[in-house]
Amino acid sequence: MSSTFEQITSLLDATRLVNEKHRLEAQLTGIDFNIFSITKMETKEVNTHSAMIAELLNPQGRHHQGDVFLRLFIDNVLGLTGIDPPDYAKASVIAEHYIGELGRIDIVIRLPQHLIVIENKINAADQKNQLVRYSEWMAKQVQTERHLYYLSKYGGEASELSHGGKTKYTPISYQTDITYWLELALKEVAMVPMVSGAILQYLSLVKKITGNMGNNKKMELIKLLLSNEAHLEAAMDISSVIQSPEALSELQMQFWKNLKKGLEKRLASNDVETVVTLSDGLDESVEKCMRRKRTKGSPGPQFFGLCVQVDGVEPLLIRVEKTTECVHIGFALNGVNIFVTQDHVDAYERDYPGRIEQLLHLPGWGWGYNEEAKASEGYICHRRMQNGDLRFHNQFAETYRDQKLYKQEGIDDCVTEVMLLIEELKLLCPDVIKPTSF
Repeated sequence: MSSTFEQITSLLDATRLVNEKHRLEAQLTGIDFNIFSITKMETKEVNTHSAMIAELLNPQGRHHQGDVFLRLFIDNVLGLTGIDPPDYAKASVIAEHYIGELGRIDIVIRLPQHLIVIENKINAADQKNQLVRYSEWMAKQVQTERHLYYLSKYGGEASELSHGGKTKYTPISYQTDITYWLELALKEVAMVPMVSGAILQYLSLVKKITGNMGNNKKMELIKLLLSNEAHLEAAMDISSVIQSPEALSELQMQFWKNLKKGLEKRLASNDVETVVTLSDGLDESVEKCMRRKRTKGSPGPQFFGLCVQVDGVEPLLIRVEKTTECVHIGFALNGVNIFVTQDHVDAYERDYPGRIEQLLHLPGWGWGYNEEAKASEGYICHRRMQNGDLRFHNQFAETYRDQKLYKQEGIDDCVTEVMLLIEELKLLCPDVIKPTSF
């Protein structure tokens, strides 16, 4: 029997060949040319997913196919019965339905006797009592049959924060339910090119964001795993490792290490001597963050990452940090690693008259220095990085697939945002930039 390492290497080599074959097929079919991806609308819950689903479900939608998509959805995804056939055409479908102080519901479907409410989640976190509030609103409506659904990428349960431990709802998923519905819908409009083309584009997007590979590729990989015992044993070893908490922790550690390397390289190319240092105890902070995710216990560390000191005219410190579930980029008073108080700002203003006012007018930067603004700990100004989610899911594959920052493209974007901030600050502080630790 060959060693475990040789088994894994053999399996990875064979898998790489399958992947390469399907990459070539994608080039020939143009399946990667997706309007939602090109326009950076992949994960927009309101303007992409709720809007597209609601439009298809609407019998009066611009697809001009009547209630065919609504029927497919209710029959094959929701599995509801007892709806009179003529009632489908009478349905009204509303996206982002405003219900006063109780909030906005992503999708509401009204039929004469049935009320269907769908809470749509792509990456957004649950809100406090969200499903509870929607259920309260539903109870006041005239329909006698009321159904509440929680739609997420993988069909997971809503948090207790949202359902309060008492609200009845049904989870459904993009990965299985929406994919199946769209495939059925596509067959119904095969001879309607504009509609079928739009559904195909959206189906491709749904498969992409859920990691739902095509059936042909999936079957090839299944046959590969079962083709010999060594491949199957190697796959089980990989699965065991990649699902471990240690793999998730190392994934985030690699992000910070690769960001450090990226900053060093970019700063060096700009003829800036630099030694970028990660924050003290970073590995411990990441592990505590992972432990909090697994146990849903105490909040754990909220701020860790790396920083770049702006030396010379002003004692400013650029910080790139994980705050809760997101990466924030900002700048702070050098040496102030606690809440920035009015006293700190007053002292800064005495040393650098008028500079605070100039910093406040850098476009796109939030302001928070007083003791009440504790979310902006240590910052003069900060902003959430675009596409800056750095979340932990319960599964390695979901975490890596869903968070752009874990990939090289996301790291490059983060480096670029830091460099843009440096250029903005250099207009006010035209001196040497030296990274340091904090």
